Amino acid sequence: MSNYRPRAVEYTVLNNPTKRQKFAEATKFHAIDILYECPKCGAERVYTWPFPSQVTLFKDQCCDEWVEFIPGDEKQ
Repeated sequence: MSNYRPRAVEYTVLNNPTKRQKFAEATKFHAIDILYECPKCGAERVYTWPFPSQVTLFKDQCCDEWVEFIPGDEKQ
């Protein structure tokens, strides 16, 4: 049975646009770098969000948990 239970995760924007040149060029400088915590163990994680105006969902390799980033849910 899958552990597919996405959790909306709060994040902090580190770089806007991303410092990763290939991502920046491929997304016409829309990609951003974000910092977030693994929802299971609390470890700090960094992700390059290619299209931050759209919801992103993926399985994080840290604890094999599904995470979801929602535009505008960043920490203030």
